[in-house]
Amino acid sequence: MSTQQPEPRPVPWRPIVALVVLVAALVLILQNAQEQRVDVFWMTVTMPLWILLATTFVLGGVAGWLVKARRVRRRS
Repeated sequence: MSTQQPEPRPVPWRPIVALVVLVAALVLILQNAQEQRVDVFWMTVTMPLWILLATTFVLGGVAGWLVKARRVRRRS
């Protein structure tokens, strides 16, 4: 009798990449606590740089999610 070896499962690369990006973003955010002046349209806002970086990171994630949702809707 021969015993068949189960096929090895592929490495889940997306969660690994997401974790690496999240850790890198957190390190970048936590290392930048100084105040920064930001011009937004007609307003000038002064805020800690980590808030600006966190906001940019979240907005990028939302934009990526929206693009992915649109692609999924188009394919179906």
